[in-house]
Amino acid sequence: MANMSAAQASSRPVLLWVFRREFEAITCGVDVSASGRCEVRTVPQWDPSLAVVEPFECAGEALQRHAEVARRLREIGWVVADHVPMQQRAA
Repeated sequence: MANMSAAQASSRPVLLWVFRREFEAITCGVDVSASGRCEVRTVPQWDPSLAVVEPFECAGEALQRHAEVARRLREIGWVVADHVPMQQRAA
């Protein structure tokens, strides 16, 4: 992506869920940078300009926030259509 920041380029996704409701989709994921900082990204796929990116200092906080977002989306009618589980860090 041409507009990707250096921080985004050096981060890797560790968790990504796809939520669907009718013909719309929202992705919610956790990215971790090489320095260990995390971001929770919630992106409505019909308009990515509405994405919300929340920074966290540690993975535990980011994963907790991801769980909160997922729970709220399910409460209002979104269903998990797909997910990528957390992957082990390379040694």
